[in-house]
Amino acid sequence: MLSVVGLQSKRRNNENDLKSQLFGKGINYRMLLLFSAIELIFYISLDNPLFGYFGALILIISCFFLNSEHLIYLVVFLLANQRIIVFPQSDVTLINIIIVIALIKVLLLYKKQIVIPDIIIFLVFILYSLFTVFLSGSISNVFIGLKSTLLFITLLYIFKQNTNNINWYYNLVMYFSIGCIISGTFGFIINGGSMFGENIRFDPGGDNNSNIFGTMLSFAIANLLVITLLNKKFSLTVSIFIMLLLTFGFMTQSRSFMLATSITFLYIVIVSLTNNKLNKKYLYATIFIILCTMVYMILNQDTILSKIFNSTMDRIINPRGDDISGGRLEIWTNYLDILFSNNTYLFWGMGDYKSYGLTVVAHNAFIEVVVSWGVIGLLIIISLFIYVWYNLSRIWLNKGHIKNGLVAYAPLVVVIITSMTGHSLLGIGVIVQIFISIQALYGNKLNTV
Repeated sequence: MLSVVGLQSKRRNNENDLKSQLFGKGINYRMLLLFSAIELIFYISLDNPLFGYFGALILIISCFFLNSEHLIYLVVFLLANQRIIVFPQSDVTLINIIIVIALIKVLLLYKKQIVIPDIIIFLVFILYSLFTVFLSGSISNVFIGLKSTLLFITLLYIFKQNTNNINWYYNLVMYFSIGCIISGTFGFIINGGSMFGENIRFDPGGDNNSNIFGTMLSFAIANLLVITLLNKKFSLTVSIFIMLLLTFGFMTQSRSFMLATSITFLYIVIVSLTNNKLNKKYLYATIFIILCTMVYMILNQDTILSKIFNSTMDRIINPRGDDISGGRLEIWTNYLDILFSNNTYLFWGMGDYKSYGLTVVAHNAFIEVVVSWGVIGLLIIISLFIYVWYNLSRIWLNKGHIKNGLVAYAPLVVVIITSMTGHSLLGIGVIVQIFISIQALYGNKLNTV
């Protein structure tokens, strides 16, 4: 009798779990509503700062009720809009609080799994950060080093915990993509000028940046394409998401978005031609629909989509000052001239760029790292990513996971391209994207909807 009751109870629980899931196994609509509500509160705080305190309170309380896996879902969901998820009347992102709480939970629940090599490799980075203070006199590297190390360790151990979770990569991509779409939707409601043909670059609102948002969108598209190709089942949801993300991407008029997305599509098409195991029919159908949409926009110039497309193309074809790089080539040249003029600067870094007469950041993640940390620091940081890659891949392969092939490198290709025109490799967004890119390379199967 007890066994029958137990089976009935288990069946009811399973039914409730299914009812609480959306867009595929593991994507919980209750969490999506909570995450969206948190973001909405911070949007309201742009006009009423008091809501910022309320949003911060809700965010912190929610973190204590979410497990470490769900906390990472919250991080990736909010990532596209992190510049408004801040302490009231400041620019300090609250995502750091989520990371710290997640780390505490990891240390409390999985402290026996922490190994000495992990501690040593990250300790080397912190010690190097301290060393650069004596050379440049800037202590900012120490704070950045500590913050980045906490993020590295947190992500490393949470990814280790989910090596048996076959939906882990899928869930990360979906929460990230939905977060981008929610940010774009809220931003459109607040500032939708470019949607009506005005020559205004779209961003999610607040202190957000069109270029940064564009890089997030291109990364989401690349991952959704990987999911599409690695699955045999058609997903209307993924198809709709890609079209929405492309629309928001064109609205940003970001050249970085256009470059990364174009190269990603080209890379995926070339790779898919050499692999008969990929779901190429759906890929070609998606590309065909996109091309048809573009032809329609060209032939019907009065539509809203046509005006968005034309504004983006005009910014590429007729760049300001006839410089398609947007002044970046000149900025890079100025930075490189200073770096190569002094071996100390080049190998060990020069600290604050403003101290050397430079008025703008390098707009290149690799140059920015060399400026602050030197070539030695850049090599150490790249070594950290390689260590994470090796560490996780060894676990995945030992547990029977398989390599997903060349097509799964598409997200990593996007990160590299956008970093060439973006900001520091130690930013929260870049580090999280690289972890997701590494996860894309391995898996025994991917969920579909």
